[in-house]
Amino acid sequence: SALNMLFQSEMSEGQVRKPKLDGSKLPDYAVVRKYLGLGGAEMHSEADGWMILGFTLNPGAAQQAARPAQPR
Repeated sequence: SALNMLFQSEMSEGQVRKPKLDGSKLPDYAVVRKYLGLGGAEMHSEADGWMILGFTLNPGAAQQAARPAQPR
């Protein structure tokens, strides 16, 4: 995982660090949702470099999508 890569100390290549975070102890998404932004990113290595994909959402569109649909 990305967190494993970030927290990895000097280790041999191919050796995987034992996770230090226990995901079962994290709070519910609803608790932390208000602290998260309207964007994200993903990165992975390829033979000739890195592939990085990022995105952001339009705040107005995100608010509109979060509202329940109104009956007509």
